[in-house]
Amino acid sequence: MKRLALLISLLFVHLFVFGQQIVEIKYEADEKGNYKFSLENHGYCDYIVEVNFTELQNLKTGFGLPFVGDARPGSTTIFTLTRQNATLPSNFRFNYRYIKGRIKPKIDFGYSYLLPVAPGKEVESHEMDYFLKRFNNDPAPQDWYAISIKMKVGDTVFASRRGVVTEVKDDANLNESGYTMASADNYIEVYHEDCSFARYQVLKDKNIFVKAGQIIEAGDPIGIVGGERYVNGTHLRFCVYYTIDKDAFADYEQTGRKGRFAYVPLQFWTKGGNKQKLVNDTKYESEHPKELIMQEMNKRDIKKWTEKHKR
Repeated sequence: MKRLALLISLLFVHLFVFGQQIVEIKYEADEKGNYKFSLENHGYCDYIVEVNFTELQNLKTGFGLPFVGDARPGSTTIFTLTRQNATLPSNFRFNYRYIKGRIKPKIDFGYSYLLPVAPGKEVESHEMDYFLKRFNNDPAPQDWYAISIKMKVGDTVFASRRGVVTEVKDDANLNESGYTMASADNYIEVYHEDCSFARYQVLKDKNIFVKAGQIIEAGDPIGIVGGERYVNGTHLRFCVYYTIDKDAFADYEQTGRKGRFAYVPLQFWTKGGNKQKLVNDTKYESEHPKELIMQEMNKRDIKKWTEKHKR
């Protein structure tokens, strides 16, 4: 039997970050005994934050509990607890959790993604099954869609869309042969303007060209493909996903799920001016038109890109 590495960790499963404290909740009291709450988002994308009060004595919120809101990178004031009776003692206890994304993402389902390979390169792809459904009979996430693109050893992976790099893993160290799936794969996660995330997975160790916090443009080289030790050879796995809504936490206690994500049925630009969903085992030639590379840039970004790419 071919090796299936660490099914428990899983590809394309997204975790809450409890221990790392990417988001921190802070508060300070004023002279009237009110408490102003703020948060620090130390990450590179938006997060949805839920704050629960387990005790609230002589204080009111002015909103229904729990508090659920969006947190942009940096510092944000979120709410104030107001003291009700100045002569009585007050007290509170709270906990919180957070997940990547926004409450109401404005996903661009018609976006033209570039093929994440070099211009002029011809490649094949196929849609990936949700393997947890096969092995654990878990239901697939909403609109599940992920592709695997066949590539050659040493091929460069290119960004399909502009965004900010949120996570990078480049130390998988998969030394044995015969993998069909490995949770330890190297990957790059990128946050887009419409609050969706791209995941470029199966990259060569120590051959990722970008770092977390870096803004990348569509068509930028971002790493070298990996997968030489896989049963199906060198390939890139690619998908785009987003948080469904503010109820991302709703089923956490009941099912143990760590978030609710939906996937985008991607359309790619191919040579000849066609934007289309890729068909399994069909060859497509990559093309990176300047107009598509610039489609999410502002005037300053366009000028900067044009100066950089002058021939």
